Amino acid sequence: MSRKLDAKKIVALLGRSAEPPRVLGERLGVSAEAVDEARCLLEEVATAEVDAILAMPPLLANALLRAAVDAGRTDVLEEAALSERKEIQKEARRLAHQLRSRGVTVELPERPAPLPPAPAPREEPELPVLLSPIDSEGHRAMLWVRNLPGRGVEVARLVLDDERVTDFEVWESSRKRLRAFLAELEEGRLRLLEIPREEGRRVLDRVRVAMARSGGAPAAFSTWAMQALGEVPEDPPGALAPVGEGRPPEDPQELDELARRSDSLFAEPEIAPWIPEEKFLATLRLRIDEAQQSPLYLPGEQGAAQRREAILAAVDREAERYFDAKRRERFADWLSETARLLELQRRNHPARMAAAASRRLREGAPVEAVGFAKEFALRLVRGHPALASSGPSLIVPP
Repeated sequence: MSRKLDAKKIVALLGRSAEPPRVLGERLGVSAEAVDEARCLLEEVATAEVDAILAMPPLLANALLRAAVDAGRTDVLEEAALSERKEIQKEARRLAHQLRSRGVTVELPERPAPLPPAPAPREEPELPVLLSPIDSEGHRAMLWVRNLPGRGVEVARLVLDDERVTDFEVWESSRKRLRAFLAELEEGRLRLLEIPREEGRRVLDRVRVAMARSGGAPAAFSTWAMQALGEVPEDPPGALAPVGEGRPPEDPQELDELARRSDSLFAEPEIAPWIPEEKFLATLRLRIDEAQQSPLYLPGEQGAAQRREAILAAVDREAERYFDAKRRERFADWLSETARLLELQRRNHPARMAAAASRRLREGAPVEAVGFAKEFALRLVRGHPALASSGPSLIVPP
């Protein structure tokens, strides 16, 4: 019903003080409180604040505009013409037209044209974070590039292991020199792979937490890291891991099968260089010597076969001893991080295999069930003369 009422009729309704605000509000589609406020403004319309009038619901605001104009106030139309609400702008123009038809001069200001949208800031290309594969001692190199507004870019070069930053330097560069530098790295076959910046932060934060607990952080690195990364987290984030096609299978049987076949990971250039500490190699040499010199075996080929079996059994035992809880966690982390780097290169099959071996090592599976762990030791003796019938491969270093 309120749509059929013009402003003049609504002014008349507001003036009927006998009609309760609730009833009138229902008729007009507004609240009783709005009716009360409109009646107060109507009583003082000759002096009422324009802002108070324009703040009313449009139906009531238009009626009060009409009452103010009838009271001789044309100033209300000037501000109404600039209102954000189109209903009030329209009513102001209509009332101004009526006044002009009566010979009253009324000039309404024009709303300023909206400013053109500010041009979107030019998106700078994402600055890279590069990470190398893990070497046999757990070291990896990283390049962290960040923007220096008005000055170019900053390049930080780091060498780190699981517990500390062992080398650090930082320099400023132009983007042009940065591109040339990265091209030189690629031509030199230095294996650095671009990773998401947040994942690079995780790698650094893991080391920062370790150094915060044990000390030994280079002062220059600590200052830089506080500026580039913020506060050291209380707990270390998890190791990098595949997030897509390189994730390990959820099916337990498929997971076990991949873990058993993970000995083939040593064909991958990222994992082939991994060897155990010299102490472990010396132990393997000792076990081979013990088997060769033992008088307990039969002479001839039958005894040679017994010695081969004894050596292989000894290698299995030493591998099981080697992969204690601490080393399982270390190699599980290394395999997980390597799986992520393989996934980023779309080498999803070895990535899934590395991730499966990582999970089974972390779960405590026996070395016999994790091909990577078994081959980690066995490949070092497979070419030894005492195992000649097993076929040539690697030899325990002298």
